[in-house]
Amino acid sequence: MRKTLSVALAILAASLLMVSPDAQAAHPKPGETGYRGIQFNPAMAGIPLLDYFSMSPIRPYGPAVDGRYKGLAPFGIRASCNLCHFDIVANENKNRHATMSYNKIVLPEYGYGYDKEKPWVSGPGKFGRWSPVYNRQLGNMNTTYATEADLVKKLDLGAFEFTTECGVCHVGGGPGITNPYGFTFSWRVSSYFGKDLGAGGVHSNLDNEFRNQSIANDFIFPLPLSSPYYPRRVPLNPWDFFVANDTVQQVDWAQWGSNGTLQLDCLMCHLQGYDHLARNEEITRYQRLYNAGTVGSGLAVLDAAAGDGFSMDYDASQVMVASDGNLYLDFSFTDRITRFPQAGNCVHCHMPTAVKNQAGVDWKKQFYAYDAVPSDDPANPGNVKPARYLSDMVKRGDIWNSDELHKGLQCSGCHSQTGKFQAWKSNDANYMHSPGKGYDPMGEGADEFGGTVKFCYDCHVLKGDVNGDGVTDTDWFYAPVPDNSHSKAGLMAKIVPGAKRLDDKGAEVQFTGSHLDIISCTSCHIQKRYAAARSIDYSTGAQFFNFVGNALDQSSGPERVDLAYSWKETVPKLRADGTPNPLWRRLIYPFNYVTGIYWNNVGSKDANGDGFTTGMSNNGKIVAADPFFQRAVKENFRFGVNQENNRIPTGLTGNTGFDSQSVKNADGAVMFTRPAEIEAYRSQVTTKDPGLVPQLVLESEPYLITHNVLSTGQFALGKTATGSNGVTIYGCSDCHGGTGGVYNGSINMIGKAKAPDSSTIPVTVRWNSNGQVAAKAVSWDRDGIRRSISFADTVAKSTRDISRSEFLGYDASRVAALNAIDPAAYGLGLPPVPAINAIADADSTQFGTQVVIGLPVALSCPPAQFLDANKNGKYDAGETLVGQVSYAWGSSDSGAVITGGNSQNASIVFGSTGAKTITLTVTDEEGITRTTSTSVTAIVPPISISWEPVSDTATFTSFPAGTAYMKIYWGDGLISTVTTNTPSVSVVHHYSTGTAKQIKVYCYNSGGGQLGYATKIITP
Repeated sequence: MRKTLSVALAILAASLLMVSPDAQAAHPKPGETGYRGIQFNPAMAGIPLLDYFSMSPIRPYGPAVDGRYKGLAPFGIRASCNLCHFDIVANENKNRHATMSYNKIVLPEYGYGYDKEKPWVSGPGKFGRWSPVYNRQLGNMNTTYATEADLVKKLDLGAFEFTTECGVCHVGGGPGITNPYGFTFSWRVSSYFGKDLGAGGVHSNLDNEFRNQSIANDFIFPLPLSSPYYPRRVPLNPWDFFVANDTVQQVDWAQWGSNGTLQLDCLMCHLQGYDHLARNEEITRYQRLYNAGTVGSGLAVLDAAAGDGFSMDYDASQVMVASDGNLYLDFSFTDRITRFPQAGNCVHCHMPTAVKNQAGVDWKKQFYAYDAVPSDDPANPGNVKPARYLSDMVKRGDIWNSDELHKGLQCSGCHSQTGKFQAWKSNDANYMHSPGKGYDPMGEGADEFGGTVKFCYDCHVLKGDVNGDGVTDTDWFYAPVPDNSHSKAGLMAKIVPGAKRLDDKGAEVQFTGSHLDIISCTSCHIQKRYAAARSIDYSTGAQFFNFVGNALDQSSGPERVDLAYSWKETVPKLRADGTPNPLWRRLIYPFNYVTGIYWNNVGSKDANGDGFTTGMSNNGKIVAADPFFQRAVKENFRFGVNQENNRIPTGLTGNTGFDSQSVKNADGAVMFTRPAEIEAYRSQVTTKDPGLVPQLVLESEPYLITHNVLSTGQFALGKTATGSNGVTIYGCSDCHGGTGGVYNGSINMIGKAKAPDSSTIPVTVRWNSNGQVAAKAVSWDRDGIRRSISFADTVAKSTRDISRSEFLGYDASRVAALNAIDPAAYGLGLPPVPAINAIADADSTQFGTQVVIGLPVALSCPPAQFLDANKNGKYDAGETLVGQVSYAWGSSDSGAVITGGNSQNASIVFGSTGAKTITLTVTDEEGITRTTSTSVTAIVPPISISWEPVSDTATFTSFPAGTAYMKIYWGDGLISTVTTNTPSVSVVHHYSTGTAKQIKVYCYNSGGGQLGYATKIITP
């Protein structure tokens, strides 16, 4: 059948026609052309429904009964979409939502054990990485286990558990259908009757029917003891087996060769009205992975009466019967398939749209990833799994409501058409069939999808021209340019020393920048007003959340999630062409810290089966930890059931370490907060096995905050106000006042819990001996250096709150200096005052100021920005200078030569005579510019008079051209007339008294016309 289908697909592909695209169509109807320029084959009635297991068309057995076509197979969304979108399906590895980076574990730089400090880690992505916040350890996916006991010791999480755990927010594909190694291990093929058919082959597909049958036959028709492959045809491995209730279970990927994997589900993202909660119940509660897409699409419900777990009853109002008798989807359904995923689809994996128990809505569908999984064992009551919170509400406090200014843009406004990737040309280098994402500061490897989301400045500054070539690359929605508001708030003032950018070689250099050069938009415009997890507690072998902010059933409570702030780079240092990125900065960003609480083994025995213990040397590195598996922890506790029917730990088995004075979390589960409780658990474990010595670890990771941007009317740090006297009041105190902002205050790293009297308290953990507890968080300093902050107080032997300044790498003196900042001291609100000092007059006999051509004229000005203590609008000696001012001298004479034109003291030389204007422009740190000017007359050198008192001689020089004679008035009543045709004349004149005299000289031409005049006061 598969070969026949392949031929049909080839014929279908050849029938597709390339024509002009209709860019905004949702899903084209037959005969219409989609965005990619491909025509939907007009010969087709619609999208055919193909059997999930066989990929053959689904054909009803007869007419609809009670509005449904009954007893049919679930349909394969991947197979149906593949008919046209085969290139996208074939390039599934370029969809990070599908792969979850599972394909990276086979790369040479990765694989189990590549991280020498955490040897149990396999890769940098979701499939392979370990986090204290999730605390499950993916097994060595390229190994086998000799015995079931060996598997139990070494395997925490295999492919099947990963898929059922992460499948609720995973579109399928990747590790849900294939093995990236392309093979696993030698195995024996069995017939449907258990007959050994010999050596097997590749094991790349998890739906390999021979492999599935061989696994089943290992239990039904085991090989004889004489077989060299006894006891199993398929070796124990992490793809086909897992551990449940401390026993090895075979994976139910399939039933007798039928494909039971979790295939790629395109409708999960692209179908409006998709029922995520119903889909996830099939995955998590029933582990019927093959039903997930069909149930989620709403096309069918399970026929429970059939009893096989996969017989579907299809809604006859949503599916059509073609002339060939097969089911298909027409436009009444496909019109709900959108080109870009709608927010209603995205949020069902990421964040709630309602609060817990919200009235008037189906709140569970809007709040949980999946509902609680109840127990079917009367002897073991309580939910097997509690309802699961949506991931980004837990990690980041995200909620999709009026607290998001950009809600009207949908998620796709920032995550789909960003100008940084495209999702339809699979052969192009920038192809990525997945929403764009930012840069994960905790990323441990190359992130080919990082930076593909829109950043704030892409719209608000660059106006959609993301690569700077002058062409708009993406919708920018006419976003307001905030420069004016930022300027008024003083945020663009160049007053911040130590900002960093790149030089033309790509090296980091410091410069004096503005606030926008060191702090992100999100730091000032996001406030988390709902709730977020501050810790996830695995110390009892189960998962419990300790929240901060408001109660989960409060939509507008008074509390705020207390965020921390640390440094992160905006973009990679190099652009695609290898040149330094001018947009690169290292900025302060907001983070929510989530602390994973778990038990680590510091004893001599290997607790997690990776071959290493804590502190062991491993190829030049020191092994950081040896975490216990959760099931190994859980076996030490007794459990009860709380009001929501969830199983909660009530104490240690056979131990009284917990009592009526124990702190409990919001679910009512006991928590380790007192020395006696920690001692009791350690003793219980070590008594069983002296090689195991538990250490309670509180390890906190930062999660970048990007959602819930509020309008400036609701919230913004640094907003200005106007005082009663009309003076601008800057919002500097929002951060620099010592009571809030990004570096003041402190953060409890565990969250809130219930005291013995049922009051809500911040959690503190205490212990008897240092080493019993480790508490640490990661952050970065302004140089980008990753730092570890201990919040274990070794003196008090308790956890402590971390000061916000520590996340930034600021010491006490730095904080004190920042809190002492006065905006006026930096010139904020004080426009510069330009003034030009008096220019020396070369000829006092003429009106105005005369300057001589060809000679340097000294220019100077007083400081332009100062605290005007005398309130006279000008600088007076001794007044305090503030701000940072630049000076620029200019002239109306373009031929004038100015030296030192950007300083307070300059000079100018004019080359021609006439009226001239000299200007001074001053610009302060806020970019405020003021200009003043003065007028001068450029002249040839004027008549000069000098007096030599010893010889009683007056010397006259620089006569005007054409001078024939001059008259000298000596100031004592005497007059001399001197004829001259030389440039200098000296005349002796004896005064009878020594009092000051005014000498005046008049120059005349031969016709008696006056040419010039000069005067000088002398003392004989």
